[in-house]
Amino acid sequence: TCRVSGKRTKFIFFSAMLALLAIMAISILQIADSQRMNQVYRFDFNGSEELDDFWHVSSFGSFERAPELSRIEDGYLELYSSSGGRMPMFVSKPIDVPPGSVITIKRKIRITRGEGIFAGGMAMYQTDDEELIPRPWTGNSWFSSLGDCMGLVEYSYDLIHKERRPGKDVFRMLAADWEINQNYEIFKPIYGEWIEEVFSYDTRTNALTYKLGQSQRILTTFSMDKPAVRVLMHAYGSDSNNLIEVDYIEISIVDKSYRRNK
Repeated sequence: TCRVSGKRTKFIFFSAMLALLAIMAISILQIADSQRMNQVYRFDFNGSEELDDFWHVSSFGSFERAPELSRIEDGYLELYSSSGGRMPMFVSKPIDVPPGSVITIKRKIRITRGEGIFAGGMAMYQTDDEELIPRPWTGNSWFSSLGDCMGLVEYSYDLIHKERRPGKDVFRMLAADWEINQNYEIFKPIYGEWIEEVFSYDTRTNALTYKLGQSQRILTTFSMDKPAVRVLMHAYGSDSNNLIEVDYIEISIVDKSYRRNK
């Protein structure tokens, strides 16, 4: 007859208990993983949403309030390059992005371009500002009121000859040091069809990622040393036929400080 000694039985019991505790710990971490979404802001432009508490709408190059440039038709936000000689610009409130977090912007868009200049897009700026309306600028450009640029995405067509940004008819992602270190990526433009884009920044690695449809590129940008991020959307250009339609935009901040790269 095969027997297991008392000591052996206790060892097996305690081993099983440790294994069970380990499984429970992993389960708790997995549950916590699914609940670490700190902030989510989503706008579907269905007419029932309150935009004024989150977005400051003005004309490009100015922070004077211009809500009339917020044009919503049939559930879509429409950003025209020229609306009575003015270009719409949406600036978000400062969004807290703690160390160890990833901020992600998702949009479903359709872009129509005319024959004139077009360089619409979106950008992220780190800031220590706390107000919805950016403080008056004191630097060499009104952009300084937004904070320090971390990265931007542009849909570019026929830029003026003085412009040094890469490409004539391209989509592009540029890191903060793009001009000094040629730190950018070029994408084939997609016009006239709905497409999803994802633009994110990882505070752990300083990775700036842009995904357009099935195409994805990653750059490394400057580290974040300010507590919040502003999101900028605009439709810069000179042709009234340039149009960015936005079906939805979702901005999320996820705490990933407990994991290094996932």
